[in-house]
Amino acid sequence: MSDTFHWLDHLVVLGYLAISIGLGIAMRRQNSREEFFQASGSMGRMTVGLSVMATLFSANSFMMYPSTAYAVSLTAGAASSRSGRWLRS
Repeated sequence: MSDTFHWLDHLVVLGYLAISIGLGIAMRRQNSREEFFQASGSMGRMTVGLSVMATLFSANSFMMYPSTAYAVSLTAGAASSRSGRWLRS
């Protein structure tokens, strides 16, 4: 396998960038910073809280599970439902 970009690779990357920038320009609807950052106050506390929780959980899971699996083997994720203790092999 070659370790250089072929002209087709460059074309795909540039096409992806063009589509991303085009969609960003076409879909922008915010008129002010307040509207962008606070959604003009239209989102409730529960919605924002769940969104933040899901984002943090996703980021923590992305980092924690692989490192835990590497450190203590793959059995770390298998917890006993009765005692709550980690299963050990």
